[in-house]
Amino acid sequence: MTNLSLYRRRVHPAACILIVTTVLVTFFVSSCNKADNFYDKLQALPQIMNTPAYAYKTTYIVGDTLVITGKLQPQTEDFSVTIGGIKASIAAIKTISAAQTPRDQVAVLISAEMVGQQQEVKVTSGGYTTTGANIDVYAESGEGSFEAILSNRTVANFPNGNNIFLHCINGKGDVYYYSPAAKKIYHIKKDGTQTQVFDLANAVQPGNIFIDEFISGGVSSDGGTLYFSAKTLTGGYLFARISLSSGVLTLINQSTVLAAPFEGKAASANMVVSDIYPVKNGGVYLGIGFSTGQDGSYVPGAIARYQSSDNSVKYLFKDRVFAGSYPDMPGTPLSFFYLIEFRVSADEGLLYLMQESFMGPSSTVIDVYDLPSASKIQTLNANTGRGDALYDVLNTFSSLGISLAFNQPQTAFGYMPMPGRRLQVLMYQQIAGSTSIANNRGFPRWIVLDFQHQRTYAYAQDRFRTGGNSFNKNSQRNDELLNYDEDGNLYATANNRAVLLATRAL
Repeated sequence: MTNLSLYRRRVHPAACILIVTTVLVTFFVSSCNKADNFYDKLQALPQIMNTPAYAYKTTYIVGDTLVITGKLQPQTEDFSVTIGGIKASIAAIKTISAAQTPRDQVAVLISAEMVGQQQEVKVTSGGYTTTGANIDVYAESGEGSFEAILSNRTVANFPNGNNIFLHCINGKGDVYYYSPAAKKIYHIKKDGTQTQVFDLANAVQPGNIFIDEFISGGVSSDGGTLYFSAKTLTGGYLFARISLSSGVLTLINQSTVLAAPFEGKAASANMVVSDIYPVKNGGVYLGIGFSTGQDGSYVPGAIARYQSSDNSVKYLFKDRVFAGSYPDMPGTPLSFFYLIEFRVSADEGLLYLMQESFMGPSSTVIDVYDLPSASKIQTLNANTGRGDALYDVLNTFSSLGISLAFNQPQTAFGYMPMPGRRLQVLMYQQIAGSTSIANNRGFPRWIVLDFQHQRTYAYAQDRFRTGGNSFNKNSQRNDELLNYDEDGNLYATANNRAVLLATRAL
């Protein structure tokens, strides 16, 4: 019997070489085949160019066109582009030369179904799919937008265009104004009904001080309290409160000049109040300023807060002029030279500071500050020095082509604060002889600057029908965007404060 444990089979050395060679050849052939297959797959795979010259944008508005460049192979039967899982309509296909290499360029349309954040962009061709950079897609409209064209109606006429309008943005369409001719304060409701609120003609302050010139005023959003500032016949200044329920007038401060002490109890401070923005909880944000002595206007140089609960004044900010003129004035210094252009959303505690760059009106800045903490929370830099991109007004803040030249009324009007960190603006964009171009592109148009979502959107469809009315910026008779109502209609003076208009949907 053969002992298998001791059995040893002899193999010829040549046979070993043959076996090893066969295995190696098989391996290399298999590897080459795999490499060829990988190369073929790589060649068939759609490729998207992401270099700065050809990368597509990161944000789009419904109706925009997204252009993808690369080795896309759009000639294949299954070619498609999807955005957020929605198949896009192809607007155009062409071949271009990119870095001396022919490349495909496909334009697709952004539709309403694609609206959303971080939407995936996928290109499919030849059975393969490539995913590009995600994009954000926004609707052209936004919060409170009208799905209609806006025109206007006349709410009230003013025979004297020198009326001074009080700050009151309450979402109910209420408008308050002071008539210098009658020395009375009036209230206009959204239906045009007008009533007298208070007669200042014979209002006597302590010390037999009579009011000579009304400077500014504001009404709390709940309609309970009115604050105003005025110059007296003796040359001093006063800041007072009127209870609209009882009709009682209370003097808060009486000063002869802006000087120390600046803060503390309101009765002891020396201040000239140029702007008034009441808060519904009893506080008031104040613009502290001085008279220019030229056209009668008052230029604010600091922002303070008056608190009715303890009758105190506290400074929040001061511009560079006041910081230099009043070294001991409290408040956080700002980089702005003058606080001429600013807006306050009192109930939200927000301050919008606007300034044109020293480079000119093509570069403008809006800084947003949180008033309770006296800190900056956001900045919008709008640069329009980009040719035709000047009219890219519906986009994210980072991609805007828009003029916010505050001192040029032919560019925009309004900048009224709306709830949710928004500014309402009527865009004209008639710059440097571009009136006809702006008109052809659908201006004037109501646009919202949405700081919370860092984008703009259309407040209404198409061009605003002004009815021949104009919104002017002319010395003391600047027209103002004053309020909005429950339906979203806007209330503004027009024609140098000769009329009060309200928008209406057509």
